[in-house]
Amino acid sequence: MSALTLYPWQEPAWRTLMSTLESDRLPHSLLITGPEGVGKQRFALVLVARIFCQQAKGEELACGCCGNCLLIAAESHPDYVCLTVEEDKTRIAVQQVRDMIGHLGMKSYRGAEKVALVYPADAMNASSANSLLKTLEEPTDRTLLILVTARPSRLPATILSRCQKMEIKPPGREAALDWLAKEHGGANWGPALAFAGGAPLKAVELNKAGYAARIVSLEQQIGAIVAGRADPTTVAFEWAGKNPALCLEWLKMWTGHLIRGRSLGTLDISLDGVDGEKLESFIQNIELKMIFKYMDDVNRAFRLLETTVNKQSLMEAVLIPWAHGLKRVLPIAE
Repeated sequence: MSALTLYPWQEPAWRTLMSTLESDRLPHSLLITGPEGVGKQRFALVLVARIFCQQAKGEELACGCCGNCLLIAAESHPDYVCLTVEEDKTRIAVQQVRDMIGHLGMKSYRGAEKVALVYPADAMNASSANSLLKTLEEPTDRTLLILVTARPSRLPATILSRCQKMEIKPPGREAALDWLAKEHGGANWGPALAFAGGAPLKAVELNKAGYAARIVSLEQQIGAIVAGRADPTTVAFEWAGKNPALCLEWLKMWTGHLIRGRSLGTLDISLDGVDGEKLESFIQNIELKMIFKYMDDVNRAFRLLETTVNKQSLMEAVLIPWAHGLKRVLPIAE
């Protein structure tokens, strides 16, 4: 797919933005958000190209042929700045933001708009965000700042309040499955798409990395623990050594699914055989408040992954409760 092409589910958001662009009502700062795997960065790049394009009109995409489009494609347009995390770094540094602000404060080289793209915007540290805030409070003329993030809650409220929000939503399940089958073949996309929260691009990444089959096995392991056929410490050892972030992310998603199922009376356990029956009976008979408390522990565990915590102990803390009526057995740091 061309870098100048939208994904089908992005078209409603595109039409909204193009109406704003054509009426010369684009804001000084735009926040593009939505879950991981819906193509937010692609959408932002398509927008940047369209803003600079000298030929496109209405809802048309950038032509890809004019002088500005060629400069954008070559990543050498003098009025465009793209700010992201530098190699071997984990955060966007304050000096990067200051350099960007200095560039935006200069006169346009090609006599048109100046655009800066920051992604992921939540990678800015406190100093970087404070520096950016000054630009948002006093924007220069004909300048657009585009922030892209899947985690807007990590941005300061002072920045959020000064940005116009554009949310990219995932397509419906059937539309997503149709797109996946058409673009990436007829694999069993259901489990990966469900784990990805309906985001097609994340489902593709999971499938390519070989996690689609593993996602199915995670629920089976929980069922085996409840049925007494698996030792939770053994399962914890496997989870700790094989992408613990994916395991905990799945556990968060699945526990939320259980809460909704219990609340609505539509609990769906997909396991075949005795483990599925025992797991469903276990969840149906446990107090709902216990599942909510357990969800709090899973969220704490997920946050702790970003620290130096012992991952084996962390996985044990979220798996052993399934053998003890979801009661917390090991401490999880608050």
